[in-house]
Amino acid sequence: MYKNTLFISWVALLFLIAVLHISALQFSLYWVYSWFDIMMHFLGGVFVGLSALWFFFQSGHIKRTQTLQNVILVIAGAIIAVGVGWEVFEVLAGIPMEANFVADTILDLVMDGIGATTASIVFIKLYNTKEVVSGEEA
Repeated sequence: MYKNTLFISWVALLFLIAVLHISALQFSLYWVYSWFDIMMHFLGGVFVGLSALWFFFQSGHIKRTQTLQNVILVIAGAIIAVGVGWEVFEVLAGIPMEANFVADTILDLVMDGIGATTASIVFIKLYNTKEVVSGEEA
């Protein structure tokens, strides 16, 4: 399990996100650079995407056929669950809403989705995901 390239990439990305987030809090980077939050949502999307893909297709915990359709379903489900869940958490936690709350939330979800899509494209290329057409493997 620990020799799996996807798992190693996942751990490295987790470390990078942690370092960036701690630095952002320490040096107010989220407030100084408006693009920093956008970058973090992209990286978060990549992380969520890699997490879901590793768990469903590489970990051995769940036996899913690695088809293009299943990869898309896993990515979409993960981003909807985690991305929307995070935005709901921010509201419930009482994080102050800015005047552009709706636009910011939409941008956050778009960047989550772009990050997860990037993770899925890399995953599909690296692991030779098969496309299924009309129930038959291509």
